[in-house]
Amino acid sequence: MARYLLGDFIVELQNEFPHLELQCQKYLYTGDGEADFVIHVSEEERNAEAKVSPYPADQGYLESVCAYRQLCLQLPRRNAFLLHASVIEAEGRGIAFFARSGVGKTTHTRHWIKSYFPKVNIVNGDKPIVRFHEGVPYVYGTPWAGKEGANRNVKVPLCDLCLIERSETNEVLPMSKEEALNVLMVQILLPPEPETLISTLDMLEQILNGCRLWRIRCTAEQESAVVAHDVILGGKIDEA
Repeated sequence: MARYLLGDFIVELQNEFPHLELQCQKYLYTGDGEADFVIHVSEEERNAEAKVSPYPADQGYLESVCAYRQLCLQLPRRNAFLLHASVIEAEGRGIAFFARSGVGKTTHTRHWIKSYFPKVNIVNGDKPIVRFHEGVPYVYGTPWAGKEGANRNVKVPLCDLCLIERSETNEVLPMSKEEALNVLMVQILLPPEPETLISTLDMLEQILNGCRLWRIRCTAEQESAVVAHDVILGGKIDEA
């Protein structure tokens, strides 16, 4: 049992298995502040998760999945929410890539980092936290970061939202708020309670209004990141 700094929240994880301690060790909080959230996963919750898990999983992994879900369902009460996306930091900007399963947001993320590291680096590969400070959305690395586990204990302002689509050519186009909303609705964790649901939808509207929205149609090749980088950070968009 220990406390961790997740999304700048002090989170006490009352775990029963060592998996969570190993997973969260670089987010360990050693201060004397009071916990914002206390998370404990019951045996019943772990058993329920095991029934829907797509593959056999040990109790520690199940506890981790349930613990993060518990936390994220409470985040909207504190002006924060879970975003299912791969996020990089590029020139001080948070750029989020999201896509349907299997399209290749992780591959595209790797291409950016391979091409531009250290000016471009990972924030979180799968499940970052977005939290608002004085109206500005910041995206945070978390220990829950997909199969690769790519994450850093950092926060950056969230500036760009990018839908990845597979194509035979590479191009980047502006995307409308309506298009982005349709995709993002399945990329966030929607809580069941009306109050927190409304709060989550309000925050979603704020990021759609405040972030630049892009549709990246790309191949799986390294060049796709160069084309996207030149448009998103270099302004080299084809006006034709």
